[in-house]
Amino acid sequence: MSARLRLALATATVLLAALSAPATGVAAQRASTGPTAAQIRIATRRAVNSPNLWATVNICNTTRHPGIVGIRVQMPGLGFTSRLYTDVRLEYWSLSGKRFQPVPGGGDSGLISLGRANRGTPQGGVMFSVKSPTAGGHYVFRGVATFEWKRSGRLLAKTVRTTGHGYKHVDFGDPAGHNAGTCTIG
Repeated sequence: MSARLRLALATATVLLAALSAPATGVAAQRASTGPTAAQIRIATRRAVNSPNLWATVNICNTTRHPGIVGIRVQMPGLGFTSRLYTDVRLEYWSLSGKRFQPVPGGGDSGLISLGRANRGTPQGGVMFSVKSPTAGGHYVFRGVATFEWKRSGRLLAKTVRTTGHGYKHVDFGDPAGHNAGTCTIG
C-alpha cells in the first residue's frame, strides 16, 4: 500500500470517528431537548420575582362597563418555550369579618391560558359582573391571581399576586391605562 493511500485511509478513519463521537459543548446544547433543571430554577425564580408579574383592576363600574370589575394580569416568559396560565378570583371586603373574602357564586375565572411564550410579557384578563349595593352602601373588591408556568404538561412554578397599581402598559383599561389595587362601588 502506498504512503499516499495509507494517509488517505487514516484521514478517513479519523473523520469517521469524529463524526460518530457523541456531541459535546455547544453542539450538545443545541441537540438537547430543553432547559436543564438548573436553568428552569433560575428562570422561574426570575419570573416569580419580576416587576413584570402583576395583577390589577383595570375596569371599575364605569359608564361603558356598569356593574363590571375587570382584572388584568401580566406574566413574563421564562426564556424558553412554556405555557402560561392564570386563575383569577374576585374578593370583597367583609365588614363583619374585617378581611377580604371570595365572592360567592361566580367570583372565579377558572384556569385561563395566556398562551405559549418564550420571551415577552403576555397579558390577559377577565370581567366579573357584580350587583350594585343597596342605597347608601358600598362594596370594595380586589382580585387575586394565581400564576402557573408549565412545560410539557409539567408545572414548573406557581405564585399568587393580589391586585396592585402603578403599572405601565395595562391593556384594555377603562379609562385607557387605568389600574388600581381595589374597586369601590357605591
